[in-house]
Amino acid sequence: MLRRPLSYLLKESTMAQPTLPLLLLGLLMLLAAPHSLAQDATRISPAKVAQLQRLEPLTPDKVRIFVDSGQLTEKQMRLVVQHIDKNGKLALPDFLVGEPLRLATAPPSLVRAPETVPWPSSTKAGPIPLVRRSDGSLDVVAWLQEDDARDPPPTLDPAARERLAAALKAFRGSGGGLREQLKNEVRAALPAANALIAEEFSDPVDLHDAVSLWKAVAYPGNARATGFIAAYHQRVMHRSNAVLIPHAKDVGGVQFRREQGNAVPARQYYDSRTIRELILELEKAITQCSGVRAATYMQDVWVARYRAQAPMRDSSRDKKRMVDACGGDKEGFDRGKPSTWTCSLPPHERAMIAERLAPYLRSDDGDLRDIARDGLVVVLGAGTHDKKLKDRLTDAQDDWAAFQVWLRQRCAELLAGR
Repeated sequence: MLRRPLSYLLKESTMAQPTLPLLLLGLLMLLAAPHSLAQDATRISPAKVAQLQRLEPLTPDKVRIFVDSGQLTEKQMRLVVQHIDKNGKLALPDFLVGEPLRLATAPPSLVRAPETVPWPSSTKAGPIPLVRRSDGSLDVVAWLQEDDARDPPPTLDPAARERLAAALKAFRGSGGGLREQLKNEVRAALPAANALIAEEFSDPVDLHDAVSLWKAVAYPGNARATGFIAAYHQRVMHRSNAVLIPHAKDVGGVQFRREQGNAVPARQYYDSRTIRELILELEKAITQCSGVRAATYMQDVWVARYRAQAPMRDSSRDKKRMVDACGGDKEGFDRGKPSTWTCSLPPHERAMIAERLAPYLRSDDGDLRDIARDGLVVVLGAGTHDKKLKDRLTDAQDDWAAFQVWLRQRCAELLAGR
């Protein structure tokens, strides 16, 4: 995930400023805070959760006090705000509650000095280069790999890594309560667990177990899982390509053979229908890891699929998944709720998604245009299904130059917190 300081954006956000009582409460918290949290903490301690719940109904302003007093990080604040329901109640999943992970110390070459320069007010993707194919299109898988290489995820200390590796080996072929217990252990070790899942379940022969695990850790706070799931998705697609035939729903199947190691099973047969269903489950997991990585990768997948008239084409499903990948409310999509078009992503990710999706408004395929448009309504809108915005996106190709000028202005507004 592309990380940039967001404090300068939050200062100018549309959130209301804290009232005097809240400021006094923040001062008391600051005096009571024993120490600030580790920067890499991705979970909320039970004590902090209880403290937050005592302030219900919660608002972003109340949560902001915990950040200002050093008791929550910006990342933790976003997790908390994402899990506040319409009544102001905090509903954090169990795997997000716990003491911060004990992370291994990064080697000197990976230690970064604090960034003091704000992310630039443009729609460019910062210092991460966009890897291009020979035809000029974005090579999304290569871009994800470059992104991961430039910003390696944290790692567990050797003892914790060994315990997690043992849990993942035990997951293969497990069932019932043990399977759920092992999933909880993996969730508790995120985001470091992503790399270990990818390492243990890299072979398509383990497709059922791999899909089950990736689904268990797929949520907006684990956006870094996208690259790992995408790599596995590509591997499975390549190995099963012979039975992914356009206009044919059942054409036999594929027997995968284990390429490395001697784990059981050594081989596994999947019929064509099962393979397609599991591939679609992997894609659903990717879109649940909302962010620029998920939206960029899945749009690339859909472009290839829709142009080939592949059997897994379903624009209604994929519009909903694009809304999810862009930080919208997919549950409200089917029910036509206004909450569908709210966006939980930070401004710089919204701007980057807009840059990636906008070219597809000129696609020859109407379904691809509609999928991109729904994602753009989420990231460019103001939290409602704005008919004027939707019409502007629908008519963009009629005057593309004028649309590009408007898009640059809108992205600048996003980065300014408007």
